Amino acid sequence: MERLIEWLSKRKLFTVILTCIYSSIVILFHKEVSGISDGLSARLSFKVYNDLIFLIGLMVLVVFVVFVLIRIIKGEQRFLKIIYLVFTAFLVVISYQTLIVFNVEMIHFPQYAVLALPVFALFRHFGETVFWVTLLGAFDEAHQYFVLHPNTCLDFNDIILNLIGAGIGVVLIFTLLAPKSEPLTFHANPSRKWNKYILFTISACILFGGISLYAAGILRLYPETNPPQALIVLRSQPTPTQFWTILTLGKSYHQLHPIEGIVVWAVLIACYSLIDYTLKSRNKP
Repeated sequence: MERLIEWLSKRKLFTVILTCIYSSIVILFHKEVSGISDGLSARLSFKVYNDLIFLIGLMVLVVFVVFVLIRIIKGEQRFLKIIYLVFTAFLVVISYQTLIVFNVEMIHFPQYAVLALPVFALFRHFGETVFWVTLLGAFDEAHQYFVLHPNTCLDFNDIILNLIGAGIGVVLIFTLLAPKSEPLTFHANPSRKWNKYILFTISACILFGGISLYAAGILRLYPETNPPQALIVLRSQPTPTQFWTILTLGKSYHQLHPIEGIVVWAVLIACYSLIDYTLKSRNKP
């Protein structure tokens, strides 16, 4: 793993292109993947297909936890790694119980866990990796909202699932680093300040742009009239009056309010950024 990351880090242009190609495949082939999923569901029946996806997801999670635990036992910084393994596994379970409607949506986890590898090779910081992977995932949801399924909603549930997928990738990378080697992060790099500046600028632009559009009446979180007068409405349905949304198929789930989604996004990125902070503190001379 470390050799692969080093190889990708030394070939930044190639890694950027690889990241763009992978992200484009995930975004542009969403409709085709959904069609395959719908076809399998129709052939096997929804219940059988849904249960099968759950069993596969459960087995993958168990294998992931066992594999990571074995690596943790053999390596250093066991306490920190166990904390983030338990934390990430907890997020997977909680998100399954509250945010996922159909079990096939668990595909968000491996999709964005894989994307974390080239992104980490570019930035070499765990918190920034989660930020950038989640931002790329937000483009996927925006593409679905504006192109594939207009007049529906910008799915903040899926954005958080993408973030958790990035967290899985980060935990795996953190665990697979050579136990006796120098940490991959915090090398002296003049571009570090620029990375932080760009990250802060993008976050500020998103926040300021959203507030400006809302103040101008162009953006609304939920429709205020029928049909809605605002050009962009993040949720096509009125604000939910209950915590749980109950469906005939699938299972009950919580529909994240856009403000909830932004808060959860910020808190989780801060949590994963603590890996960098802890490693930096421990490696100070």
